Amino acid sequence: MESAAIYSSEVHEVDSGIPMTLFKGFFESRCIDKTKELEECNKALDKRESDVDKKAETIAQNVSEQVRQQMSAAKTRFEKTALNRLADMFDMFMQAFIALGDKDSSKGQELLLKYQLAAKEAHESLTDEIKDKLAKVEAKNKSKFEQIASLVRMIFTQKRERVVFSKEERDTIYDKVMASVEFTDEEKKRYQECREFCEEYRKRKAIKKLLNSQKEQKGHGRNPIPEDMPRLEEKVLWPEGYIGHEDEYVIVYQGKVQEFIVPAKVRYFVQPYRRPVVRRKDDPMQKLLQSPCYEDVFWKSYASAELLAQLECNKYVLHQPFNRQIKKMKQDDLILAPSTVDDWHQGVCDKIEPLYNLQKDRVMSSLLLGADGSPFPILDCEKHKTVNHYLIQYRSVATGIPIFMVNTKNKHGRGTADIMDNLKDWKGVALMCDGYSGYD
Repeated sequence: MESAAIYSSEVHEVDSGIPMTLFKGFFESRCIDKTKELEECNKALDKRESDVDKKAETIAQNVSEQVRQQMSAAKTRFEKTALNRLADMFDMFMQAFIALGDKDSSKGQELLLKYQLAAKEAHESLTDEIKDKLAKVEAKNKSKFEQIASLVRMIFTQKRERVVFSKEERDTIYDKVMASVEFTDEEKKRYQECREFCEEYRKRKAIKKLLNSQKEQKGHGRNPIPEDMPRLEEKVLWPEGYIGHEDEYVIVYQGKVQEFIVPAKVRYFVQPYRRPVVRRKDDPMQKLLQSPCYEDVFWKSYASAELLAQLECNKYVLHQPFNRQIKKMKQDDLILAPSTVDDWHQGVCDKIEPLYNLQKDRVMSSLLLGADGSPFPILDCEKHKTVNHYLIQYRSVATGIPIFMVNTKNKHGRGTADIMDNLKDWKGVALMCDGYSGYD
């Protein structure tokens, strides 16, 4: 009916000059194609439904099989438990006792043999269960002890990222290394010698630590006052009534001396140098003699080497900037201009530059280097604020000697270009660093 309706509607809309048979054949072919497509879709749906039914049936079978296996395993574990075996053993013993009571010796002997075998199996099962439970308890206690020790170390002691391995763990690691690397006999011998040397070193270190801990502490435990520290004039404390009547007393014992540390009123001293002009008495020419001018670190500067060393140590060891040191000197009546202190600092850097280059050459001669970048603020005079620059530390793995370098060509950065510029003359093997993405 649908095809007839379509056919009739199309006939009214076409031009009367076109033959009717052509349109009839066209619409009939379209109906046949649509019918075939519907049949194919129905077949595909039927096939898909059958596949889904098969998969569901397979899943149900797998689930039932897994449940059956789990129940069988649980039943087997229950049968192998020590309590179940003890129950079986007691049952066999009662049967054997009844059989012997009924004068059935052959059956009784057979039951007794089964009883002995069951007793042996029950003993082994019970021993294994006890060992397993003790091992679990020991592992749990060890884990709790390590957690408590880690917590105590984090709260009360130094925070370190150091991992301490026991002897058993080290042996396991050594065995894994040996199994993963193919060594020759000579290399295995050298490896064993190195391992024995390390073990001997650990033993000696542990013995030394034990001996040091057992040393008897003398005195009150405080550090003694240095002997080379200047002493003031000794003050004598006499008993009441002695002063003014000294002739009535006899000193029996001078008494012990107690020492107390007091701050000095003057922190800086001036060291004057005089150059007298002399002549020899027996010199007929009466030639005048005078020592050359005393020259310290810098020419025409009253800064001594001790003062310069103190300024640099306070800045880099005690982390005291120059402006704070200048304020502290002002409190001690020593007034210095910031430009003067800065000139002294530049002069000290120039003096120790050869030593820096020597240390740099020694570090760069190492085959293995470790590197890490650290930010440090620098005052920008144009921006009137501090900006972050990066200082890269390179450390020799063999000697542990560090060297600090910056890349002035790239605004003191820490990326791959900076490291490559610093290590352009390095002939080493490997550079160790962290996982910063800028190093890729």
